[in-house]
Amino acid sequence: MIELAAIFWIGVLGFGVIGLMRGWVREIQVTAAAVLAMFIIEQISPFVWQALVARTPAEILATDPLGTLRRLVVFKSAVIMACVFFGYQGPVLITWGTGGRVNANRIRENIQEGLLGLAVGLLNGYVIVGALWWYLHVSQYPFPWMVSPLTFPDSSSAALIAFLPLRFLASPWLEILVVVFFLIVIVILV
Repeated sequence: MIELAAIFWIGVLGFGVIGLMRGWVREIQVTAAAVLAMFIIEQISPFVWQALVARTPAEILATDPLGTLRRLVVFKSAVIMACVFFGYQGPVLITWGTGGRVNANRIRENIQEGLLGLAVGLLNGYVIVGALWWYLHVSQYPFPWMVSPLTFPDSSSAALIAFLPLRFLASPWLEILVVVFFLIVIVILV
C-alpha cells in the first residue's frame, strides 16, 4: 500500500524541479492559475453538486451512493488541472497565437532566478497536490481502491492532512489571494 503522504511529497518535489528549470516569474503564473482554480471550484461546487444529484437516477444513488462524490472529485480535479495546464502553457500559447510577435518566454537570468523558481515550484506542488488531496479528503475518499489515511491515525498521511493548503484557505483568504495574485501577474507581465 502506498501512502498519500509519499505521493504528496513526490508531487511537491516534481513541481519544485519544474520550478527550478522555469524560473520564478513563470512559476508565479502557475500559482495564480492554481489559486484561481481553487476559487472557481469553491464558487461553483454547490451548483455542480446539486446538478449531479438532480440528474442521477434514484436507483443509481441507491446502488452506488459514492458515485456522485466520485464525479464531484473528478470535476474538481479536472478544473484545477485545466487551470494549471494553461498556467504552465500560457507563455507558449501566447507566442504561438501571436505568430512569434510577442515573446512571453523570458530567459532565466542566473542561479538566483532558478532557486527562486525552485521555491515557488515547491509552493506550487504544495498547493496543487495538496488541493487535490483535500478534495479527496472532504469527499471521504470515495474511490474503492483508496483507503482513508484516517483509518491509520499514526500514519504520516493522517498527520499531514492537518497541513493541507485548503484547510487554511477558507473564505475570505482565498478571495484575497485571487486579488493579490492577479495584481502580481499584472505587474510581472507588464
